[in-house]
Amino acid sequence: MSDLKKLLQTAKTEGGKFFVVDGSGEIAGVFMTLEEYNKTKSFSALEKISNRIASLSEQAEELNRQITSAQMEEVEDNSQIAASAESYREDTSGFDKDKETLYIEPLEDN
Repeated sequence: MSDLKKLLQTAKTEGGKFFVVDGSGEIAGVFMTLEEYNKTKSFSALEKISNRIASLSEQAEELNRQITSAQMEEVEDNSQIAASAESYREDTSGFDKDKETLYIEPLEDN
């Protein structure tokens, strides 16, 4: 049996990865089954999707903060308008429309 077939058989039975080390002890590569490779690849894709979801979640939270801030400013503005309207009503509360009468008559042509 060739060395490659032995490696493939061992990888299948052990279900793991083999690290190929060069003469200086540095890892030069990884030998794994196709199934293990696909799992690793799938994990990498899921990790990218997970990171993207986290990023979108952060953006949504920031947008919600901005919306809440704008809504609070709008409520403050409305409160100021209501206070101004109430003040105007108080200023004109002494006016009795039944006592005051305004007559409009046409001007005579001369």
